[in-house]
Amino acid sequence: MLAIYFLEIPLLAIPSLLASLILFAILYIFFGKRYVTEESALKDESEENMLLRDILFEMEDGQLFLRKGLTLTELSQLVASNRSYVSSCINDNMGLSFNDFINSYRVRYAQALLQWNSEGLPISTIRDKSGFETESTFIRNFRKFAGCTPSEWQAAHRN
Repeated sequence: MLAIYFLEIPLLAIPSLLASLILFAILYIFFGKRYVTEESALKDESEENMLLRDILFEMEDGQLFLRKGLTLTELSQLVASNRSYVSSCINDNMGLSFNDFINSYRVRYAQALLQWNSEGLPISTIRDKSGFETESTFIRNFRKFAGCTPSEWQAAHRN
């Protein structure tokens, strides 16, 4: 009787062991993929942060926005990325289209020139120095980002 009892125990342990291994494999696959997904998201986030840093460096330190006719392709080449990633990075992080992003820099630059315009430069010269190609584009974007025309802004902020 005792011999039969010991023979049954290993037989009962096999299904239990198999069930445990299957459960462990399922949990490992589920949580393992989840961990890899979170790790990939962190990696993507840091790559996007590096791309944003490169874009801002080109815009601020290189004053790339002053280049008339600047295109998304040119910026993408300078930051060693492709148009889609650069556009998406600007949209996601700055909440602006590429053109609005560039024009916001140009308007801020024009504001600085207008504020410190001790040489009496005409607004058309400031427009050219800020990277705008046409007067209508300059005035439209100035209104969009500053809330008034360049002349009104200059009158209100001149030192």
